[in-house]
Amino acid sequence: MLTGHLDDEEAKRGPPDRRPRIDPQRDRARLSVLAEVSTLLASSDDHVTILTKLTELAVPLLGDWCSVHVVSAKGELQRIAVRQAPNATVPEDELVLRIAARVFSRGTSDWIERIVSVPLNIRGRVTGVLTLCRGETGEAYDHEDIAFAEELARRVAMYVDNAMLLREVQLREAALRNEAIRLETLNRIGQELAAIHDLDEVVKRVCDAATTLTGAEIGLYFTYADGEAKYAVCGATFDEAEAIAKRRGELTSTSPAFALQRALRMDDVRRAAAATNLGVLSHVTRIRSYLAVPVRGRSGDVIGGIALGHSRASAFDIRAEQLVLGLASLTATATDSARLFREARELITALEKSNHDLDQFAYVTSHDLRAPLRGIANLGGWIEEDLGEKLSDKSREYLHLLRGRVRRLEDLIQGVLDYSRAGRVSDAPTGVNVHALVHEVVELIAPPAGVMIEIDPSLPTLSTTRVPLQQVFMNLVGNALKYNPNAQRRVQVGAEPVRDGWEFFVRDDGPGIAKRYHEQIWGLFQTLHSRDRIESTGMGLAIVRKIVEAHGGRAWIDSEEGKGATFRFTWPKDPPRSRSWDRHMRKR
Repeated sequence: MLTGHLDDEEAKRGPPDRRPRIDPQRDRARLSVLAEVSTLLASSDDHVTILTKLTELAVPLLGDWCSVHVVSAKGELQRIAVRQAPNATVPEDELVLRIAARVFSRGTSDWIERIVSVPLNIRGRVTGVLTLCRGETGEAYDHEDIAFAEELARRVAMYVDNAMLLREVQLREAALRNEAIRLETLNRIGQELAAIHDLDEVVKRVCDAATTLTGAEIGLYFTYADGEAKYAVCGATFDEAEAIAKRRGELTSTSPAFALQRALRMDDVRRAAAATNLGVLSHVTRIRSYLAVPVRGRSGDVIGGIALGHSRASAFDIRAEQLVLGLASLTATATDSARLFREARELITALEKSNHDLDQFAYVTSHDLRAPLRGIANLGGWIEEDLGEKLSDKSREYLHLLRGRVRRLEDLIQGVLDYSRAGRVSDAPTGVNVHALVHEVVELIAPPAGVMIEIDPSLPTLSTTRVPLQQVFMNLVGNALKYNPNAQRRVQVGAEPVRDGWEFFVRDDGPGIAKRYHEQIWGLFQTLHSRDRIESTGMGLAIVRKIVEAHGGRAWIDSEEGKGATFRFTWPKDPPRSRSWDRHMRKR
């Protein structure tokens, strides 16, 4: 067995030159070795395989034993290739490691008779050590041998450096690809969560996503709803799921596992300095790695939590933690949205029921109110018939006023009904030719002689509900005629395109309206004239504004006293359908 020691005497050594410096056969062998090494290093095998082949090439041409040490990621020497000739004596590992460590730290070559160790030096940085050894019967290495070993090491160093750079690039590319895949997955999960409005489905999807993204063996997500914890478990056995179900009462914001300001990541819960409460996962004994992330809502309060476990230690790294934090953010939004959607759906249901009850009440009330009115009108007619010529002119006038008041009350009741139903139609959106619609409105109103109504031929065709738009034009055109005392009256109906819709107008040449009344006229039961002078319920403009606003538009007036009035309103190209229509279509 070849032995050696790094003592003071060895440090003063100088290898004897026992062979002639000129040896053509040895020089040819060295050139052949360099050529083969160059070919080998240019191959496409991985660096471990190539360095192993290098040691096979070096033995026995350059020695009876050869090893290559490379610096690991932790900065330590790691032997990755070694070759020994059959029946050859080999150096002790401790001695080789001492020499290699000395060469690595100094960055210069070293030798002890039949052992030579040279650094793999590239750009002033030592990346490893090449060691050669001859058996006890072999010759000691001389200066030329060392120079040749250094040349060989230089080439190997270039290769190792390139291989390490390539490996680093490949690892970075792989990391970037994995990161891109994870981010794409996270983005896809976010889109899926945004489309889910059922809280139970959100809980299940988040649990699946968390375990998939991190590779966890068991996952849990829970949140609170109506004072009760909703949760989902992934990867649990039957017994584990049963144990978690028994402890579901512990799923609260004060649970030790989630009463955190930040994420909790543990590489090995069994080696934790202090006992850690894993909450409902405490009975899952196979867990070694643990990751818990609180889910915070818009207000910053904890609304739930994600817990993940794995039977392997250090299963969750910082990237896994960051991914779950990103998922927790998406989860908070999806959970809040699902909760708000559910609350909105409940409110809509309650509102629709309330509207239905109000419709029934209005219908019954109007029927009950109209019955005595009809009785009063009939009674007035009977009195007039019975008394006949005996009625004085004053009495006839009173009976005429009585019947007028009855008609006004009936119209007022109908107006209240129309107002309560305005904006809540169930007609299907259809193509409406507004020009033809306005013509129909004029025919229904049947204006008296001397009235000129000009309708713009370029009025558009809209995809909208027909009846509400017809009612708006009916009220506006009717008002333009009713409140104009002139014998020769003129009304214009036109439209102009605006962003996302049209602006319609109805213009008249009547007395106009002072600016101080521009808002008052849109109120309920509001009229600027005595009802004995002009019969009116004061509901028409209120109904117009309610219908227009229900369809996403607005209504206003441009007018000055004595200069006529222009009533304007906007109507979107695609007004929102009423929920009653949507419900009607679903039932079909």
